[in-house]
Amino acid sequence: MLLAVTVAALCAGHMPTADRGTASAPAELGDVTENSWAVCSSMLPGDVFYYSMEAPTLRGREQDRLWFGMYTPGCALNATCVEHDFDYSVAIWGMPHNTTCEPWGDGWGGVADVAPPGALPSRVASPGTVFVAGAEHIVLRAPAAAAGAAKFEPFTPTAFTPRGSCVADFPRAGTYHMAVWGSDAQVAERNWCVGVGLAERDVYSPRTLLLFGFIAWRVHRWNRWLVWELLWPYAAMLAAVAAYRRLCRRDPGGDLQLAAAGLLLGGAVGSMVILTWALRIAGVQGASWLIPLAVRVVLPAAVASRAMMFDRSKTPLEPLILGVVAAALGAGFLLAPLLLVLTAISAADSGNGNGNGSGSGNRNRNGNGNGNGSRNRNRNGNRAQRP
Repeated sequence: MLLAVTVAALCAGHMPTADRGTASAPAELGDVTENSWAVCSSMLPGDVFYYSMEAPTLRGREQDRLWFGMYTPGCALNATCVEHDFDYSVAIWGMPHNTTCEPWGDGWGGVADVAPPGALPSRVASPGTVFVAGAEHIVLRAPAAAAGAAKFEPFTPTAFTPRGSCVADFPRAGTYHMAVWGSDAQVAERNWCVGVGLAERDVYSPRTLLLFGFIAWRVHRWNRWLVWELLWPYAAMLAAVAAYRRLCRRDPGGDLQLAAAGLLLGGAVGSMVILTWALRIAGVQGASWLIPLAVRVVLPAAVASRAMMFDRSKTPLEPLILGVVAAALGAGFLLAPLLLVLTAISAADSGNGNGNGSGSGNRNRNGNGNGNGSRNRNRNGNRAQRP
């Protein structure tokens, strides 16, 4: 059950990245027919972001096409959000001017506004590089007027505001290049995002699972969540666990396992807050909300509850298993799984040190050793008495 739900969650999202490059050294996204990316960042007036991507082999699969979407942070329809006045554009070199775009569908935006030839600003073109106006390219525009209803994304979870999409055939196998820029009317920092690629590969990697907390943090900050809004659930749950330790447990376990439980509970509460926000502005779209509810809320809370109940006098295998499960869920910023593993090590050491075994040097009231191998004071094992 755990594996099935986790895999389902991983299948539902792109790999986030905030990398950016220059015209002479564009950031490399890699093979977009085998992996997908959500390239999300903040843009100041005058900024231009440059990227390269590969489509090395085209075998007629659905994923062997250009899958491209443009987004801004999640915003309820008809609400006034920070990006309400923000227009931006994307040029893709290698795609012909007459490319016919199809919509991505499933709520990820209608057909993007395709600009006519000659729409590339001079400040974006860079002579001496591949980013030149004379090379074959297409310009896709993401005006504020194109903002659609917010789209719920279950992997993180979060919500995006679609600005348009383009699904089209790559004209050939090879390298493609991309530039992103804001309009000349932009006056302040604004957040933008493009999704490229259909296939999901790196979302399955151990690195993604282990670092998920940090990846999600970056996405939430891009989506304009404040630091204190993200941290208060952890502070509240750590305080609650401390109160539980002080008031409710007669024989509390180690502080490590309780700290891990506080972090896991904090993550569960924070995910529930963000999930509620995303569903409120994007609406309930099928049963996809059950995925983050299970993976980001219920399962971490269950692991935390079990960790709080762990008795150090019993097998250390339990906190070790809990730590592995927490790591697989990407919960607790790596710290909670580490604390649970340390709890297991501590419990194992404690168990080895408390047993009565060989080498015991304890003696009873009569002076007899009560352990095998106790040091004898005379041949009969009784303490010699002075006359």
